[in-house]
Amino acid sequence: MRYPHGKERILRLENGETGMVFNIQRYQIHDGPGIRTIVFLKGCPLGCLWCSNPEGKDVGFELYYLRSRCKLCGRCVEICPQNANAMTEDGILIKKEVCQKCGKCVDECLYSAREIKGQRMTVDEIVKEVEKDRSFYFTSGGGLTIGGGEPLFQAQFTKNILHKCKSKGIHTAIETSGCGAWKDLEEILPYTDWIFYDLKVFDSQVHKKYTGVSNELILENARKLSKAIQNWGIHLTVRIPVVPGVNNSKKNITQTSEFVKDHMPSTAEIEILKYHSLALGKYAALGEEYLLANAIQPSEEEMLEIKEWISQLGLNCRYEGVAAEVYVGVR
Repeated sequence: MRYPHGKERILRLENGETGMVFNIQRYQIHDGPGIRTIVFLKGCPLGCLWCSNPEGKDVGFELYYLRSRCKLCGRCVEICPQNANAMTEDGILIKKEVCQKCGKCVDECLYSAREIKGQRMTVDEIVKEVEKDRSFYFTSGGGLTIGGGEPLFQAQFTKNILHKCKSKGIHTAIETSGCGAWKDLEEILPYTDWIFYDLKVFDSQVHKKYTGVSNELILENARKLSKAIQNWGIHLTVRIPVVPGVNNSKKNITQTSEFVKDHMPSTAEIEILKYHSLALGKYAALGEEYLLANAIQPSEEEMLEIKEWISQLGLNCRYEGVAAEVYVGVR
């Protein structure tokens, strides 16, 4: 199998009928009501240091190298047309600046130590996958959730998937950071029943330090969204990923909550998500350093205290606790 890249990939993504997906999870219960299928799209404008889906940051293909499976047979070194693999004393070295992610080493690996993360799919292919569980959706009130990455990064593709599922009577939801063109977000509203909107850090400079971008656009889109969704009856959940040393201070939680209270619909709820480091293995497989490796996960007491801070402001705050940690990605 060959994994095309470059200009052809970009042109195909722009038509909105074909996009890049890195995972589809069925029978999920933490990203919207009922039993859901979550479609994870590739590409994100943010670079959050705590991202639990690093394989979704880039819109293109990603090469996974699972060192624990590798037997150092050297086959990948021999087969690579770009000479991107080298045998060293510490094992196989992948020269990322040379690798074209063509997939030859994946096909030739005898021990499944290599994988390509990312798959080009059409709207119809995704909808067909989603429809497999429609009986569960209708009995549980579930449906489709599009996450990422960032759905607005492939905005037309996202819109087309939502539109088609909505036309089939399937409940729809998206998880977004709000970092995208307002026009793109506005155009998907008629086909969206539920929006999970991330507000990671309220201070713009701190936001840029830990995510790579400021939050002006995110807050501006949040203000516009709060007015627009009332026309469509969309349920809004504002998510705050609680990351130690980044945004878990009472000042940040209070500022974020007051913004929600002042600028979002009164029906909006806040959901707090506990930081976890379950993605450490993903970073290792991608050959990337995880910069928050020493961060300490908040305790249950800390999370409940944050929930109380938010509730004291008169807002509905949800925290699902330990049971949700594995399932809900801290984006």
